[in-house]
Amino acid sequence: MGIRAKIVVPFTALFLAALVLVAVLAARASARVAEERLEEQLADLAAVLSQAGFAGNRSVLEKVKTIVGGELATVDGSGRILATTLTRPEARALERLLMERAPLEQPAAPRPERLRLGERSFRGTFAPVEASHWHRGRAYVFFLTPEARVREAVRRATRPIVFAAVGGAVAVVALGYVVGHLLARPVEALAAQARALAADPSQGRLQPTSRDEVGELARAFNAVLESLRSAEERLVASERLAAVGQVAAGIAHEVRNPLSGIKMEAQLLGKRLAELGAADEESLQVMLAEIARLEVVIEDLLTFAHPGDLELGPGDLNEVIASVLDFMSRQLTHSGIQVHKHLDPTLPPATMDPRRIRQVVLNLVLNAADAMPTGGTLTVSTERQGDKAVAHFDDTGRGISPEAADKVFEPFFTTKPGGSGLGLAVSRTIVEAHGGRLTFQPLEPGTRFTFDLPLANPSEEERHGENPRG
Repeated sequence: MGIRAKIVVPFTALFLAALVLVAVLAARASARVAEERLEEQLADLAAVLSQAGFAGNRSVLEKVKTIVGGELATVDGSGRILATTLTRPEARALERLLMERAPLEQPAAPRPERLRLGERSFRGTFAPVEASHWHRGRAYVFFLTPEARVREAVRRATRPIVFAAVGGAVAVVALGYVVGHLLARPVEALAAQARALAADPSQGRLQPTSRDEVGELARAFNAVLESLRSAEERLVASERLAAVGQVAAGIAHEVRNPLSGIKMEAQLLGKRLAELGAADEESLQVMLAEIARLEVVIEDLLTFAHPGDLELGPGDLNEVIASVLDFMSRQLTHSGIQVHKHLDPTLPPATMDPRRIRQVVLNLVLNAADAMPTGGTLTVSTERQGDKAVAHFDDTGRGISPEAADKVFEPFFTTKPGGSGLGLAVSRTIVEAHGGRLTFQPLEPGTRFTFDLPLANPSEEERHGENPRG
């Protein structure tokens, strides 16, 4: 609900409720007054007819009917009709009602009662008749006013009140709209300026449209805006420095550790160079693995900074994965990690840059090794899914926490002490540049990383999304 409606609706609803309440009470009071006046007229007329001795003359009753617009009936004490202007069915219906009450007795303060005679309803009142010269015994004259006439009298009495209420309601709504418009227009103008400023921050400041509270709001908004712009500039500069510092620290740490290992192994190798044997060969392999890790870090940083162009062509994904696993076998064995390979021998060539995909595979293997610092199992498998070549890397490591799940592929995000946080981000960039996807899903225990690449020569059915195997 807009501010205009928030102003107009309560204001209008309150006044309308009060207006309707007053109108209803006034209408009821007017209707009651009209009914009481009609009741008094009926009682007076019945009394006049009885005193004048005309109650037993049908012709007189007919003339009175044309004057007052109501029906008349003269009855005896047992309810039998002596003279009436009613139709025969209505007269018989009245006679049955009165005979059920016989003998008739007029109350001290008679009030009209509702009577249903055939298809018409009446308000009836009666008075005793002086009938000694034309009827023996008690007699009464009934005056019957049609309900339609009573309702018309009530309508005439309440119609001015209804018209006044409707006019008042229209006036209240119009006044509410005008007041709401006057109050909401400055706020809406301020909101429009704020939306335009949000779409184009170069517009500058809001222009206050008044000197009241809305103008104060605009000036306060301008002050907040200036503060936010200043804070944003400081934050951008701070983030840039923090990012540079974080990258520098990560690279320094990642470079220092492999170099320390290389230095130590080189020193040991130098001492035993004369009797070179299997142990020395293992040291050389460790040196080479550490150098490879260093190359990955440097390559990730260079790729992230300058992705460069891919040299795409048909390539054997199984061969790339197997070469990386063979290269890392000694380091993985030394870390207590068993490797299970399930490479599909029927996997067709994929469209890829082998050097870049090797970088991705090496990152995923190193990531799995880091997740299993006390050893575990790494299962690498490939398969064909439609027009894609798919590779899975399943580890039995500590897994990824729910808090880190949304940030796994963000640059510079890492949960490893001293890690650069570039490996997975760069790997996803490389895979997506090939037209594939890199995803992960939790296992029990561990994590599965999966990437896919488009096949070099998919069949016509696969190009159209159909499964050639049915």
